[in-house]
Amino acid sequence: MEKSEVPTGAGVVGVDGSPASDRAVVWAARQDALEGRPVALVHGASPTVATTWMGAPAFNPATLLQALEDSGRAQLEAAGAVVHEREPGVAVYRVFDHRDPRDALLAHAASASMVVVGSRGRGPMASLILGSVSLAVSQHAPCPVVVVRPKGEEAHGGIVVGADGTVRS
Repeated sequence: MEKSEVPTGAGVVGVDGSPASDRAVVWAARQDALEGRPVALVHGASPTVATTWMGAPAFNPATLLQALEDSGRAQLEAAGAVVHEREPGVAVYRVFDHRDPRDALLAHAASASMVVVGSRGRGPMASLILGSVSLAVSQHAPCPVVVVRPKGEEAHGGIVVGADGTVRS
């Protein structure tokens, strides 16, 4: 089942094509299969990235926007294929969102059972400039957030729990 909207209660996964994102997709597919819910693969790409370069000579922002969308959709297709291969019974929803990845994931988190993201995406320089998606989502999501660590950095079997000291936490 391929759909572009996110049903209430789905597990939402951030997809950006990085190795950390790939690990998050595999983890989420397994968890969603165990809990009998669909997985929603979400890729966010903000049009502001293209407009940042508007002043560059011979630059066509429409070309960059199309390339960003094509790349994002290809990443969603690849992630969907992984879910189908690993967990064939899980319904897959693919969502390309024209917002910053943080905003896209937080918007879809409102009706999600959980959000799963990789701990590292585009690298330290991009994180410095664009900010950390996993940090923003883990701080602001209204549902549980799982941050899947890169291979080899698992602590105590790969499960780490965070608490902020509030009664709810």
